[in-house]
Amino acid sequence: MINQGIRGRGNTTSWVDVVYSSLDIPLLLRVNFLQSVNRFGIIAGPYYTLPLGQVKTKYENISYSSDYQNDIEASGFGITAGLFFARYLGYGNFIGDFRYVGDFNESYEVTSRLKTSYMKRRGITVTVGLEFLL
Repeated sequence: MINQGIRGRGNTTSWVDVVYSSLDIPLLLRVNFLQSVNRFGIIAGPYYTLPLGQVKTKYENISYSSDYQNDIEASGFGITAGLFFARYLGYGNFIGDFRYVGDFNESYEVTSRLKTSYMKRRGITVTVGLEFLL
């Protein structure tokens, strides 16, 4: 998940954007409804999140603050579930899916003095790719 984050209102004219990247490692159970060259079914399971880099905070229309970067503590675990499609190509599968993603814990921005909670991910992800069969 590259450049994910949240946009919040600072006051009536200002905005704060919080952006970070993470590597999500899912352990998915896949159930096929079709067993032909085309496959369709459901996927579900837990995932583990590793933060990549630092959280970037950017301010719009706030004259007294500047942009900055701090360390991040991303949520360790979450749950995902959705639908998938696969088409057998001879050497592997073309795959696509869309999934609901929900963190169990909030992510934190860590400074020298504070640990600030800023979001708990909830959303839909869309994935496309190739799955090679060995």
